[in-house]
Amino acid sequence: MFKPMKDMKCSITDTCNLYRFSNIYGPHTTQAELFQNIVHNMLERYLNGEDALLFSFGTTNSGKTFTIQG
Repeated sequence: MFKPMKDMKCSITDTCNLYRFSNIYGPHTTQAELFQNIVHNMLERYLNGEDALLFSFGTTNSGKTFTIQG
């Protein structure tokens, strides 16, 4: 049974995950929008020696790989 996050309690034997997203984009987001809003800044910081991680989360066959690889 689904419980809203505010009511979710975990014990030592349960597994609970809390995810925080910096951005959420819908199915009509273009690759150009995604690049300008996220990747461009991450790439600049990466080229200046900082670590970077771009994590694409979604259902199977939703276009994550195509969107990231272009």
